[in-house]
Amino acid sequence: MMDALYAQEPRALMSDYISFSDNSKKDVCSKYLSYEDACDWGIYKHYLQKRKVFFSAFPGYDTTPRHGKRGIIFDGATPEKFEESFRKIFEKSIQHGNEFVFINAWNEWGEGNYLEPDIKYGYGFLEAVKKVVLEEREQSFIAENCIPQAVNQVIQERELQGDKFKSYFKLFDSWMTLIDEEKSIVSFFKRGNYRSIGIYGFGVMGRHLLKQLGNEVEVKYFIDQRINIPDFSIPVLGINEKLPFVDIIVVTPIYDYENILESLKKRTDMAVVSLKTVIMESL
Repeated sequence: MMDALYAQEPRALMSDYISFSDNSKKDVCSKYLSYEDACDWGIYKHYLQKRKVFFSAFPGYDTTPRHGKRGIIFDGATPEKFEESFRKIFEKSIQHGNEFVFINAWNEWGEGNYLEPDIKYGYGFLEAVKKVVLEEREQSFIAENCIPQAVNQVIQERELQGDKFKSYFKLFDSWMTLIDEEKSIVSFFKRGNYRSIGIYGFGVMGRHLLKQLGNEVEVKYFIDQRINIPDFSIPVLGINEKLPFVDIIVVTPIYDYENILESLKKRTDMAVVSLKTVIMESL
């Protein structure tokens, strides 16, 4: 089990940002990108992993000395632009409680990625590192507002989406285990003497449940926001419509079960259960 991940730039941002390549430069290199824009992209890039992620800055990138026209160029790197990028990465690292911040690289001349002095900028990149480190150390700066509010919202939405898919994956795994052991999800409904059900959620899980039940349990209707579903044999009711009586309603969006349960309780006295409970009690 790894304790942390290292987001080495520009490799970490390249998978997302590479699509912004200037195709008019194909006679020079395979990918031609803006250094300044790429640095901004890397600063606001979010990682869904729950473990610690160490961030990094890079002073430039040009692999054409090594790869020729197959190389990649991030054009426009200067000590001033690097200083701005490194400061934001430094502050982001502090905000995330990281003990280290990385710079790639010291002397990678074959990839145009180096901090060592050169003829063009002299000690400019090294002076930028010194300036940022001293300023941040003196100010004991904690970057409370390092990431804009709109980006924070996107981050939260992506985290929620990640948790949602993880919960579905675990449920599918349990469901497959049930099938592998030649057990049936129908057993839950037979034990509870539930002969008719409603399924909340006309999504993948709901349709799989319908198929698994076959003709052994009567599904009277689905409940879903999407009610205009053509050519389907079972009624699909809107979430605010009157619900005909069934023995139990099975909620398939397990990630939002508590909110859905509270909403249903305000409208009906019928029994309600999560699909997760149905599967786990059938194992």
